[in-house]
Amino acid sequence: AVSLLLLGVDAARTSFVLEQSAQARAAADACAEVGLQAINDTHTCSGSDSLALPHGSCEYAVTTEGLLGCRLEATGTTGNVVRRTQVVMSSYLLQPVVSSWREVANF
Repeated sequence: AVSLLLLGVDAARTSFVLEQSAQARAAADACAEVGLQAINDTHTCSGSDSLALPHGSCEYAVTTEGLLGCRLEATGTTGNVVRRTQVVMSSYLLQPVVSSWREVANF
């Protein structure tokens, strides 16, 4: 009976961490979207911001990448879970042209 109880507690803990992980990923992607909109609005490849979200927080930073490109790095946090999204744009002058959007372990 005790092992069944511990198994249930373990399953609940795993489920909670998976939920936080999904929320942190969504937060990172939300900040990436906000950063892309900022690039589109200002036609510049620099800046940073942070957001408080219902289930966590996120921050992003934009830097130049080569002659006409940008790199956007966004971090989403929910509880103790951190997820990172990196977006690379080949151009940003008229509108951002995304060449890659991926989750990364570290920047």
